[in-house]
Amino acid sequence: MPIGTPLTAVWLWYNSASNYVNSTAEAATDGGTAFEALGQAADFLYFGFSRRVDALLFTLTVAGSYGARTWAYGAAAATWVTFQPVQEFGLNATTGYMLWDPKQAADVTAWASFALTNPGTHVADPPDAVARYWLRVSVATVTTAATVTSVVGRPYTSYARAADVQAQLQLAGAF
Repeated sequence: MPIGTPLTAVWLWYNSASNYVNSTAEAATDGGTAFEALGQAADFLYFGFSRRVDALLFTLTVAGSYGARTWAYGAAAATWVTFQPVQEFGLNATTGYMLWDPKQAADVTAWASFALTNPGTHVADPPDAVARYWLRVSVATVTTAATVTSVVGRPYTSYARAADVQAQLQLAGAF
């Protein structure tokens, strides 16, 4: 498994079949069984984590060719806040990532852990009642659907400078 936070859930809303497809096991296995991501413009791909992340790393066997992508994080079961990634090569290259800065998002304090029920967009609920931090992506157009073999997230963490540590520990001199 690549270094990172494994997904705890991956659900594809497969619009033409009006149901969800569970791709969690495939996405969480390095070099695992490939699955198609976003085969049509009305599909949504949901990524669930036990903690917040600020990047997704994708390994693909087939690079996708998509129009504009819309990324969002979940604030509640039917409330999604869109954001613009800082870098986005995740679905258009055989190995790529999506990186975003939660501090620059509209209101990242709204990003909450919740069960993905009644997402407000689809006619059915996913068969998943576990509270998670969710990211989702949809696309405007699909020329070629990406074939994914694994996805991991990078945990969202904050780092301190040496001067911050010195101030917190109330040290007289720099270290």
